[in-house]
This record gives sequence, C-alpha cells and structure tokens, in this order.
Amino acid sequence: MRRSGSWLALFLWSVLNPLNAAADGGSVAHDPLSAQTLVQTRAELALVAEAVERYRDIAVAKAEGWRAFGGDEPMVGQHWNHPEGPDYTLDTPLDFTRPNNLMYTWIEGEPVLTGVAFVVRVGDGEPMPEGFTGSADHWHVHDLETILAGTLADRPILRWLGRRWVDNSFPGGEDGRKRLAMLHVWVTVPNPDGPFALHNTALPYLKHGLSPQDAPRFDDAVARGLALAVPEGCDNVFGGRLWLAQATRSQRRRVMDTCAELSASIRAALPGGIDHAAPVAAEAADRMAGVYWITLERAQHDKVASLSDHGDAFCRPPAGMAPRG
Repeated sequence: MRRSGSWLALFLWSVLNPLNAAADGGSVAHDPLSAQTLVQTRAELALVAEAVERYRDIAVAKAEGWRAFGGDEPMVGQHWNHPEGPDYTLDTPLDFTRPNNLMYTWIEGEPVLTGVAFVVRVGDGEPMPEGFTGSADHWHVHDLETILAGTLADRPILRWLGRRWVDNSFPGGEDGRKRLAMLHVWVTVPNPDGPFALHNTALPYLKHGLSPQDAPRFDDAVARGLALAVPEGCDNVFGGRLWLAQATRSQRRRVMDTCAELSASIRAALPGGIDHAAPVAAEAADRMAGVYWITLERAQHDKVASLSDHGDAFCRPPAGMAPRG
C-alpha cells in the first residue's frame, strides 16, 4: 500500500488531538505536556505511523514474516510479532520505526491494523522504560514467571511447554530480564483516550458499524457492552478466563449463558441508534461483570489475576461485592 500524506495529516489531527488537549492544560494519562515535549512526542509518533503504514495490508505483514500469537482481544486486537524483531532492554533505546508487535482486529471479516506495541525486557527492581518523550506513555508489565507460576502451577505439562515457549521466544532471558514492559501505541485507529491508552474504546463502535466519534460521548461501560455483543464477543472476553480459572461446567454455563442473553439485548437495541443502545450496553456490561465476579471463587479470581496484565476492564467487581470462598 502506498503511503499517503493526507493520511498522515488525518493522523496528526485525530490521534494526537488528546496531546493538543494536554498542552492546553488537559492530560494524557494525567500528565501535562509542555509545548516542546508535545512537538517531540508528535514527531516520534509520526515515525511509528509512517513505519507501519504498509502493514495496513496484512498480506504485506505475512510476506515479511510477521506471525500472530494470541487471540483478537477486545478493545486491543491480536498481537503479531516478527522472529527477527528487536530485543529491547533498558540498555537499548527504542527505535520508533521498529515496534515489536503489530495489532490487528477483524471488522466485517477484514483485518484492520489497530496499532502497535513496544516491548522492553526488564528485570526485578528495574524501572519502567523511558520510551517516548515525556511521561504520557504508561507501560504495563507481563511478568512471565508469575504468569507461569500462577496459572499453570497444577498443570505441569503445560507449564513445561510454557517455559519452553518463553525460552524460545525471548532468548535473551538468560540475563534475568523476563518481565515484559509493554506499551500500546494507537497510530492507525484513533483512540479517544489518547495514543498510549491501554485499550481503544473506539474499536467496539467500529465493529458494529458505528461512528468511533461517538465513543467519547459515553462511559467506557458502553464500549465494554458493545465488545460483548460482537460475534464471539463472550468467548473472547470470558473463554480464556474461565479456562485459566478451571471453571466447573456449571460455572461456565452460568457465565456464558448470561453473556449470550445480555449480548442479544444489546444487539436488539442497536437498530434504534447508539443513543438508544448505549444505556442497554452499559447496564449489560456492569451486570455481566457482577455475574462473573460472584460465580467464581476467590482462588479462581486470584489465578486469573496473575495473567490479567491488560487490566480487568470487563470483570471489575461491582462496588462492595466480594468473591465467594
């Protein structure tokens, strides 16, 4: 695909709009930006955007050797990495033209490049990476040892396979740096919460054919409800969690049946427009989180929490509600 100057202009206007707000006294992840920092951050994001423009065509990514891992995570997408990608540590500054991951989501059966992720290996006690200019880029951590210990403690074969995968995927890990600091960067699908937010709440709107410009008008619960109502939405959100929790058949049935019922109610409301569907989606998302929370026991929640490095937006416990057990 050809690079487009007009697309870059749109990128600077829409994706970086939150950065403009920060310079005017607003915030991106609660960090005010000086004018000088703003200019530098824009330049760095533009480098990322230009470097990955050709990957809007997923065939190009495949031809160059990028490969998928994991599923199409709600409000994120599916991560793709390259076997010869960079191995960043705190000793190696980021090359903004070389992200570690591409992220794709499927909209009406077509892959859409949602953004990228940078990954930096850090050791115990080491600080988060400097990353982009300023402090608006808030990194989250995937602690591989904790994940393996917490989720596969009673699954020795899977734990062994997991360790093999870690050793093969991160060969530099012999230096002890097996905690992966990750940063999502939304340079291809504008994010109403800014270019460094953990989730992109515009994606569920796009998947339903709605305008992503509606996303800032509503609470995040609306986006969570819409994400449940897409095809396979319930399985994308809860399937992996229930597997990690080793949920019983009755627990799985209660969670998935409730999710199917609530998802159907959201889809039924959508023909009336987003203003009609939004309260239905928000109520469904909150009710679903409550059902999930009270269905599993505390030990099961603890097991799932060891892997919830992208946060638990879909499963936050309602105020005052404690898990069983």
